[in-house]
Amino acid sequence: MAKILVIDNDKEILNVLDVMLSKHGFTVQSAFKWQETIDKIESFHPDIILMDVLLGRQTDGRDICEYIKTDTDSGHIPIILFSAISDISQTYPACQADDFISKPFDVQAMISKIQAYLPE
Repeated sequence: MAKILVIDNDKEILNVLDVMLSKHGFTVQSAFKWQETIDKIESFHPDIILMDVLLGRQTDGRDICEYIKTDTDSGHIPIILFSAISDISQTYPACQADDFISKPFDVQAMISKIQAYLPE
């Protein structure tokens, strides 16, 4: 069973994604505070990370993504960023994110993108 780490500062979105992804057979852990991200990666060993771009007033998920991708222990983990701001879809490659999903989520599109990054 693939493990997904979801990072968002909106508890409602975390709950929705937890239920949705669990129903599709994934093991899900959430990080409500971006500061928990590295500890969660080290303890949970996710196969993929879903992360909101806007994680608070002064925190940009693209910066966290770039940090994760440049770390030798976590750089291999695929990261899919998500946001309601569609302009961001043009900027995700700069932070080494693997993909982008627009909010509101299209469940089937999200599941397809996740599965594309998981080993067979």
